[in-house]
Formats: sequence, C-alpha cells, structure tokens
Amino acid sequence: MHIRVEQISKQYSKKSYGLKEVSLEIQPGVCGLIGRNGAGKTTLMRIISGILEASSGKVYMDGRLMDSKTRKQLQQSIGYLPQEFGFYPQLSVLEAIDYAATLHGMKGETKKAKTREALEKVHLDVQSRKKIRELSGGMKRRLGIAQAIVHEPDILIVDEPTTGVDPEERISIRNMLTEYAGHKTVILSTHIIEDIAQSCKQVAVLDQGMLKYQGTIAGMIKAVSGVVWECSLPLSMDYKRILSEYITVSSHYMEDAMKLRVLGEEAPPHSVPVAPTAEDAYMWMIGGLTK
Repeated sequence: MHIRVEQISKQYSKKSYGLKEVSLEIQPGVCGLIGRNGAGKTTLMRIISGILEASSGKVYMDGRLMDSKTRKQLQQSIGYLPQEFGFYPQLSVLEAIDYAATLHGMKGETKKAKTREALEKVHLDVQSRKKIRELSGGMKRRLGIAQAIVHEPDILIVDEPTTGVDPEERISIRNMLTEYAGHKTVILSTHIIEDIAQSCKQVAVLDQGMLKYQGTIAGMIKAVSGVVWECSLPLSMDYKRILSEYITVSSHYMEDAMKLRVLGEEAPPHSVPVAPTAEDAYMWMIGGLTK
C-alpha cells in the first residue's frame, strides 16, 4: 500500500513542535525512519497509524484521505507495534495471539489458522505453549510482531523493534520484517543505522521534527561524498580544535597519534579523503551527535 504524507505538523504548544511540515512518500517494501531520540519518529508513526491526530496536514493511503470518516476502516489495514508494549504474563504464547485475533473479529477455524500462521512467521510456533513470563526479551519482541500481523495488514508499523535485544535477535527481527514486506508496506523506526542499511529500500531521516532526507541508502551515502576524512594527528597537536570544528564520527588513540574520522567540507590537517558509509551520511544530515 502506498502512503503519502503531506505537510504534517504536530504542535504541542506555541513554541513546541513534534513535527514541522513533514512530507514524504512511502512505497511498498521496508521504509526506515531514523533519527535520534525526540526526532519525531514515534509521533509520525502514530499519526500514520491513526492513533494521534496531526495539528495540520494530511495522510493518504492508496489515494484515500485518512479523516474522521475513513480512519476506522483504514486502520483495519494497519498493524502497529509501539516501542513499549505488554502482555498478560500468565498467558501462553498461543493464548496471547489467539486473543489478538479475537480482537480483530476472527472466529473458529479462521482464527486458529491465522494465529498459527502469525506464530510461524515469527518462529514462535514451537514455543506456543510457553508462558509469556518465560520468554526472553527478543522472543517478546517477536510475539509483539505476531500480534501486529495476525490480521495480515497491508501496512505494518513497528517502533524501535530491535531495542534491547542481542545481535542475533536483531538480525532475526530484521529478516522477519523484510520477509513480511513482500508486496506490503513496513515502516520501522530506529536509531541504529545498521538496521536501516541492511533491510530498508527506503529511508527517511528526521531531526528536531523536520525531514532531513528521503530516498535510498545509496543516495544518502552519495550525498556526502567528498566530506569524509580520516586523519592521524600527532599527540602534540591541538586535536581538540579539530573535534570542535568538524563532526566527529569516531576517534581513538594510537601509540603516537590521535586517529579521527571526521566530516567537513574542507580537509583537516594530516587527512585523506575516504569513502562514506551510511553512518557518515546520517551523522552529516543531523549535524553530529550534539548541536
């Protein structure tokens, strides 16, 4: 399902904005929203899912405007998993998804089949009798995805799905979301650039409620060609000045030098240009980790 967001703003007070005139197009496949905490990712996802009303602007799904008349119907095509969610710990994995299917109006054999399919998609079918209180953090994340897809929505929206899980689970969850996408639309938010680089056809960078970039990862990387430098500075040199004048991606001490990877339009002393990465591009677009 194609999503179009037009000039969406969310204003909390006269001087406080969650989003400022954000416009973007989201095609079928996996779209990643990336930005630091407080960038507006969750606000945008909640507006797209119909949970939160925008102060101004419009959201279209396959050309249909989401408004008070169409919201409930369009929400039937959406699965949403917030960053923070919970289940009744005494329920089994199967009971939790069966209950989610019931909330979507499913009954009888249809409910059984859809519950089983959802658990298979997140590889929890063999754990179906286990109590939720016995699950690891990663398994609970997968269970959350199962409840969000049990009704086979055309749009799946997941907020920080890999937060707090180990590297193996992160890869597993990324793969599940990619597999689910197919001809559907998956929107995931994260502050982990690797999750975006490995799984997303489309990416949108948000910072301070504003859209900084929308396009492909390759296009994002190409946009910062010529601004990435690696330099080895003698320890006797005032490297703190370099740190203050450039965006620093990484720094570490060597035996007799400070090695830096920095971003800037002009070459710093003792530097060579290097090929940019997705992390470099993201850091450049948000202006570094501090303002």
